[in-house]
Amino acid sequence: MKTVEKNNGKDFFKCNLGALELIVVSDGEFDLDPIQPLFAPDVDPAHVVDFLDNHNHVNNKLTFEGNVLLVKNSERTVLIDTGSGMTHGSSVGKIVKHLAAAGIAKEDITEIVLTHAHHDHIGGIVDEADAFTFPNAQIFIAKEEYDFWMADKPDFSKGSHNEMAEFQMMFAKKHIELAKPRLQFFKDNDELFGFLKLRLAPGHTPGHTIITVFSEGEELVHFADIFQHIILLGRPEWGNRIDVDFDMAVQSRKELGAHWAVSKTFTFGDHLPFPGLGYIEKKDAALYWVSKEF
Repeated sequence: MKTVEKNNGKDFFKCNLGALELIVVSDGEFDLDPIQPLFAPDVDPAHVVDFLDNHNHVNNKLTFEGNVLLVKNSERTVLIDTGSGMTHGSSVGKIVKHLAAAGIAKEDITEIVLTHAHHDHIGGIVDEADAFTFPNAQIFIAKEEYDFWMADKPDFSKGSHNEMAEFQMMFAKKHIELAKPRLQFFKDNDELFGFLKLRLAPGHTPGHTIITVFSEGEELVHFADIFQHIILLGRPEWGNRIDVDFDMAVQSRKELGAHWAVSKTFTFGDHLPFPGLGYIEKKDAALYWVSKEF
């Protein structure tokens, strides 16, 4: 792997993976303040403060990056997720601007592959007028994800009293409905375009998908919202109320995090420090995020 280009800020970052060009584009960032009860809902607040203090992190809020991964070869320009769109404040919704800074026009996108249908991943498929942001793109989503959100009454009973459930449901329904004319489904373990492997990792949502990008013997695992923040790496059991199945999401974090640490897998986290490229390491029975040096 070699670095190709990065700008001076956090607009975009380019590198190669085998014969593929990767571009991480920032959709912006957003804060969670206060942290609880949405994250670590049943944890003593003092433990949360201690954890963040010990990780050199401000202890009164969580900051989430909006890293969006684009994968490009001579035939396809594939966007994995689309960011929040234009309806969630001025700190996000910057994907089109930052793609242009990286030399990618919105018309260049040939496919969009969605890891799941939460607002900060699917919101950018349309603009403020509900017209398609990327007019030439086909959109791919797991059938399990589609079926869950488009049900008359999605089942949130295994979550942790998610106060955002109504908003999430209405947002997903609206955007999936808008996407229907160009929507295609994938299944667990499918491959797309000769360089993406798709693996369902339910818990966060029923069709939440991990995507392995591969080329010429090199791989990058896009783990989507398995780890939304370093707090869930260090304390996966603390969980959050966004997960549709709280216990399954905790188990997925523990098992996958441990596996990626042992295998020294090159990974991408869409909400971790920009550009979200790095490794999970295990030390003293805890998991840590280590950004890749380029």
